[in-house]
Amino acid sequence: MENKEVKYTLNPKFNFLYEFFMPLGAKFRRDLLVIVALIVATIFICLFGNNLMESAAVFNGINLIDVFKWILIIALVVFSIKFIADLVLRSLQYKYISYKFYDDSLVYEDTFLNQQAKTIRYENIKEIELRRTIWDRIMGYGILIISTNAEGKRSAGMVIYAIKNIDEAYEKIDKLVYSKRKGESKELNNISEQTTSPSATPQQEVQTIKEEPLNRAPQEQDEGEENFKDSLKNVK
Repeated sequence: MENKEVKYTLNPKFNFLYEFFMPLGAKFRRDLLVIVALIVATIFICLFGNNLMESAAVFNGINLIDVFKWILIIALVVFSIKFIADLVLRSLQYKYISYKFYDDSLVYEDTFLNQQAKTIRYENIKEIELRRTIWDRIMGYGILIISTNAEGKRSAGMVIYAIKNIDEAYEKIDKLVYSKRKGESKELNNISEQTTSPSATPQQEVQTIKEEPLNRAPQEQDEGEENFKDSLKNVK
């Protein structure tokens, strides 16, 4: 692909608030829910733990409420660090994701940690769909769904999230993909017309059929006479 000219490039833009409510933000929602639950539990134990468990608060000289409180605090710190780390990694990953459109194919590349690449030729693209939910419109983003003729979930196409100026991107990609396919279809039609076009008109064919027996009659007559003379030599 290095020698080919890139006609158009899409680079998704990371926005935490937008992605949080999208399918890709499921992990963020889950982690944040756990963090909120740990915060509420920690506050509740700090305020009311000793009053609710006065009889069982001390076991062998150990305050169980304090132990439980520290467990919640440690868990809260761990999930908070995980949440921040996932957020930073996701924002960095977006900088290494690109969708490059060439003359004849689309190439997806993710070169952040685990390298991934995928190529879809325009001739295999069945449909290009623009999709915008209410949340997409509010945040100014959109989604492109590229469907192919391939079967199977891993090879059935591509979904491109978090695209700014989605209307402009859709028009350019649609024009690029289908103009290429129209050009290929015209070339195929020209080739088929050349292969199926008659080399001679019906009148020329009739004339050729009429002339061939006349042209070959003397030669066929000479060969017949020679064969006949040769056969006479063998007669005793």
